[in-house]
Amino acid sequence: MYVLVHKERVLVGPRDWNRPMFEGALNKLKIQTLLPRRDPQELPIEIDDDTYITNAAITIPSHNEKIETYHGPYWNFENKDLAVGTYEIKEKQLGSIRELLINDAAAERYRREVAGTTTEIQGTTVTLDTSRDGRNIFLQKYTLMGDDADTVNWKFPEGWLTLTKSDLGNAVAAGETHIQSAFDWEKAKVEEIEAAADAAALDAIVIVEPQEEPSEPIL
Repeated sequence: MYVLVHKERVLVGPRDWNRPMFEGALNKLKIQTLLPRRDPQELPIEIDDDTYITNAAITIPSHNEKIETYHGPYWNFENKDLAVGTYEIKEKQLGSIRELLINDAAAERYRREVAGTTTEIQGTTVTLDTSRDGRNIFLQKYTLMGDDADTVNWKFPEGWLTLTKSDLGNAVAAGETHIQSAFDWEKAKVEEIEAAADAAALDAIVIVEPQEEPSEPIL
Protein backbone atom coordinates (compact mmCIF):
# COMPACT_ATOMS: atom_id res chain seq x y z
CA MET A 1 0.00 0.00 0.00
CA TYR A 2 1.23 3.48 -0.89
CA VAL A 3 0.50 7.06 0.12
CA LEU A 4 1.30 10.40 -1.48
CA VAL A 5 2.34 12.79 1.28
CA HIS A 6 2.44 16.58 0.86
CA LYS A 7 3.24 18.92 3.74
CA GLU A 8 2.59 16.20 6.32
CA ARG A 9 -0.82 15.34 4.83
CA VAL A 10 -1.86 12.24 2.91
CA LEU A 11 -3.27 13.36 -0.44
CA VAL A 12 -3.71 9.92 -2.06
CA GLY A 13 -3.97 6.51 -0.44
CA PRO A 14 -3.39 4.24 1.18
CA ARG A 15 -3.93 2.24 -1.99
CA ASP A 16 -2.28 -0.09 -4.50
CA TRP A 17 0.15 1.44 -6.95
CA ASN A 18 -1.64 3.56 -9.55
CA ARG A 19 0.70 5.81 -11.46
CA PRO A 20 -1.99 7.92 -13.26
CA MET A 21 -3.73 8.65 -9.96
CA PHE A 22 -0.55 9.72 -8.19
CA GLU A 23 0.61 11.80 -11.17
CA GLY A 24 -2.83 13.40 -11.44
CA ALA A 25 -2.67 14.49 -7.80
CA LEU A 26 0.82 15.90 -8.36
CA ASN A 27 -0.37 17.80 -11.44
CA LYS A 28 -2.98 19.52 -9.29
CA LEU A 29 -0.09 20.73 -7.14
CA LYS A 30 1.54 21.91 -10.37
CA ILE A 31 4.31 19.36 -9.89
CA GLN A 32 5.38 17.65 -13.09
CA THR A 33 7.17 14.31 -12.68
CA LEU A 34 7.27 10.83 -14.14
CA LEU A 35 6.63 7.95 -11.77
CA PRO A 36 7.42 4.23 -12.25
CA ARG A 37 4.90 2.25 -14.27
CA ARG A 38 5.02 -0.65 -11.83
CA ASP A 39 5.24 -0.93 -8.08
CA PRO A 40 8.37 0.97 -7.06
CA GLN A 41 11.06 -1.05 -5.34
CA GLU A 42 12.88 1.88 -3.76
CA LEU A 43 10.95 4.09 -1.39
CA PRO A 44 10.38 6.81 -0.50
CA ILE A 45 10.15 8.55 -3.87
CA GLU A 46 11.14 12.09 -2.91
CA ILE A 47 9.54 14.57 -5.31
CA ASP A 48 10.44 17.81 -3.52
CA ASP A 49 11.13 18.96 0.03
CA ASP A 50 7.44 18.73 0.96
CA THR A 51 6.25 15.87 -1.22
CA TYR A 52 7.01 12.16 -1.40
CA ILE A 53 5.46 8.74 -1.97
CA THR A 54 6.11 5.95 0.49
CA ASN A 55 4.80 2.73 1.97
CA ALA A 56 1.80 2.83 4.27
CA ALA A 57 0.75 0.64 7.16
CA ILE A 58 -2.73 1.00 8.55
CA THR A 59 -4.80 -1.21 10.82
CA ILE A 60 -8.33 -0.74 12.11
CA PRO A 61 -8.26 -1.87 15.75
CA SER A 62 -10.79 -4.34 17.03
CA HIS A 63 -13.87 -2.69 18.47
CA ASN A 64 -17.49 -3.37 19.35
CA GLU A 65 -19.34 -2.29 16.19
CA LYS A 66 -22.63 -2.26 18.07
CA ILE A 67 -21.69 0.64 20.34
CA GLU A 68 -18.30 1.88 19.09
CA THR A 69 -16.95 3.54 15.97
CA TYR A 70 -13.49 4.57 14.82
CA HIS A 71 -12.09 7.91 13.71
CA GLY A 72 -9.03 8.56 11.59
CA PRO A 73 -6.64 7.63 10.28
CA TYR A 74 -4.15 9.79 12.11
CA TRP A 75 -0.78 9.62 10.40
CA ASN A 76 2.74 9.45 11.76
CA PHE A 77 5.44 10.54 9.29
CA GLU A 78 8.49 10.29 11.56
CA ASN A 79 9.97 7.61 9.32
CA LYS A 80 9.75 8.50 5.63
CA ASP A 81 10.16 4.84 4.72
CA LEU A 82 6.77 4.05 6.24
CA ALA A 83 3.71 6.22 6.96
CA VAL A 84 1.81 4.70 9.89
CA GLY A 85 -1.92 5.30 10.23
CA THR A 86 -3.79 4.75 13.48
CA TYR A 87 -7.42 5.09 14.53
CA GLU A 88 -9.14 6.29 17.67
CA ILE A 89 -12.04 4.24 19.01
CA LYS A 90 -14.97 6.25 20.33
CA GLU A 91 -18.34 5.29 21.77
CA LYS A 92 -21.27 6.00 19.48
CA GLN A 93 -23.91 8.47 20.61
CA LEU A 94 -26.77 6.79 22.47
CA GLY A 95 -29.32 8.04 19.94
CA SER A 96 -27.41 6.45 17.08
CA ILE A 97 -27.10 3.14 18.91
CA ARG A 98 -30.83 3.13 19.68
CA GLU A 99 -31.74 3.94 16.08
CA LEU A 100 -29.60 1.10 14.72
CA LEU A 101 -31.03 -1.39 17.23
CA ILE A 102 -34.61 -0.33 16.49
CA ASN A 103 -33.92 -0.83 12.76
CA ASP A 104 -32.41 -4.23 13.51
CA ALA A 105 -35.48 -5.15 15.55
CA ALA A 106 -37.78 -4.20 12.65
CA ALA A 107 -35.73 -6.34 10.26
CA GLU A 108 -35.83 -9.29 12.66
CA ARG A 109 -39.58 -8.89 13.19
CA TYR A 110 -40.11 -9.02 9.43
CA ARG A 111 -37.96 -12.15 9.17
CA ARG A 112 -40.05 -13.79 11.89
CA GLU A 113 -43.31 -12.54 10.37
CA VAL A 114 -42.74 -14.12 6.96
CA ALA A 115 -40.84 -17.21 8.14
CA GLY A 116 -43.96 -19.39 8.11
CA THR A 117 -45.61 -21.41 10.85
CA THR A 118 -47.34 -24.74 11.32
CA THR A 119 -50.80 -25.76 12.41
CA GLU A 120 -52.84 -28.94 12.59
CA ILE A 121 -55.59 -29.49 10.03
CA GLN A 122 -57.56 -32.73 9.89
CA GLY A 123 -55.03 -34.38 12.17
CA THR A 124 -52.10 -33.43 9.94
CA THR A 125 -49.44 -30.86 10.84
CA VAL A 126 -49.05 -28.56 7.85
CA THR A 127 -46.78 -25.61 7.05
CA LEU A 128 -48.41 -22.24 6.43
CA ASP A 129 -46.93 -19.56 4.18
CA THR A 130 -46.98 -16.31 6.20
CA SER A 131 -45.43 -14.09 3.53
CA ARG A 132 -47.68 -11.14 2.78
CA ASP A 133 -48.77 -12.60 -0.54
CA GLY A 134 -49.14 -16.12 0.83
CA ARG A 135 -51.39 -15.23 3.74
CA ASN A 136 -53.60 -13.03 1.55
CA ILE A 137 -54.36 -16.06 -0.63
CA PHE A 138 -55.69 -17.92 2.41
CA LEU A 139 -57.76 -14.94 3.52
CA GLN A 140 -59.21 -14.24 0.07
CA LYS A 141 -60.22 -17.86 -0.42
CA TYR A 142 -61.79 -18.00 3.04
CA THR A 143 -63.77 -14.81 2.34
CA LEU A 144 -65.07 -16.12 -1.00
CA MET A 145 -66.23 -19.50 0.29
CA GLY A 146 -69.92 -19.77 1.18
CA ASP A 147 -70.14 -22.23 4.10
CA ASP A 148 -68.72 -25.56 5.22
CA ALA A 149 -70.57 -27.31 2.44
CA ASP A 150 -67.99 -25.77 0.10
CA THR A 151 -64.57 -27.39 -0.08
CA VAL A 152 -61.34 -26.56 -1.82
CA ASN A 153 -58.28 -28.64 -2.69
CA TRP A 154 -55.16 -27.13 -1.14
CA LYS A 155 -51.54 -28.11 -1.58
CA PHE A 156 -49.27 -27.77 1.45
CA PRO A 157 -45.56 -28.69 1.50
CA GLU A 158 -46.67 -31.88 3.29
CA GLY A 159 -49.20 -32.80 0.59
CA TRP A 160 -52.79 -32.22 -0.58
CA LEU A 161 -55.81 -31.71 1.69
CA THR A 162 -59.46 -31.03 0.86
CA LEU A 163 -60.36 -28.07 3.09
CA THR A 164 -63.68 -26.86 4.39
CA LYS A 165 -64.28 -23.19 5.15
CA SER A 166 -63.73 -24.03 8.82
CA ASP A 167 -60.35 -25.60 7.97
CA LEU A 168 -59.35 -22.48 6.06
CA GLY A 169 -60.52 -20.30 8.95
CA ASN A 170 -58.27 -22.24 11.31
CA ALA A 171 -55.34 -21.75 8.94
CA VAL A 172 -56.02 -18.01 8.71
CA ALA A 173 -56.24 -17.75 12.52
CA ALA A 174 -52.98 -19.67 13.01
CA GLY A 175 -51.21 -17.39 10.54
CA GLU A 176 -52.57 -14.26 12.21
CA THR A 177 -51.50 -15.52 15.64
CA HIS A 178 -48.00 -16.12 14.32
CA ILE A 179 -47.83 -12.67 12.70
CA GLN A 180 -49.16 -10.90 15.77
CA SER A 181 -46.56 -12.59 17.95
CA ALA A 182 -43.83 -11.15 15.69
CA PHE A 183 -45.20 -7.62 16.08
CA ASP A 184 -45.61 -8.08 19.84
CA TRP A 185 -41.98 -9.19 20.01
CA GLU A 186 -40.84 -6.07 18.13
CA LYS A 187 -42.85 -3.74 20.37
CA ALA A 188 -41.36 -5.29 23.51
CA LYS A 189 -37.85 -5.08 22.04
CA VAL A 190 -38.26 -1.40 21.11
CA GLU A 191 -39.48 -0.63 24.64
CA GLU A 192 -36.40 -2.42 26.01
CA ILE A 193 -34.15 -0.36 23.72
CA GLU A 194 -35.79 2.94 24.67
CA ALA A 195 -35.53 2.15 28.38
CA ALA A 196 -31.78 1.39 28.25
CA ALA A 197 -29.90 4.06 30.20
CA ASP A 198 -26.42 3.79 28.67
CA ALA A 199 -24.29 2.14 26.01
CA ALA A 200 -23.54 -0.88 28.21
CA ALA A 201 -27.26 -1.54 28.66
CA LEU A 202 -27.85 -1.20 24.92
CA ASP A 203 -24.95 -3.53 24.20
CA ALA A 204 -26.58 -6.18 26.38
CA ILE A 205 -29.78 -6.18 24.30
CA VAL A 206 -29.96 -9.19 21.99
CA ILE A 207 -31.87 -8.78 18.73
CA VAL A 208 -30.88 -12.02 17.00
CA GLU A 209 -29.87 -14.94 19.16
CA PRO A 210 -26.41 -16.25 18.18
CA GLN A 211 -26.48 -19.54 16.38
CA GLU A 212 -24.49 -22.42 17.80
CA GLU A 213 -21.82 -23.81 15.53
CA PRO A 214 -22.63 -27.39 14.48
CA SER A 215 -20.47 -29.85 16.35
CA GLU A 216 -18.07 -32.02 14.40
CA PRO A 217 -19.29 -35.60 14.01
CA ILE A 218 -17.35 -38.19 15.95
CA LEU A 219 -15.94 -40.73 13.51
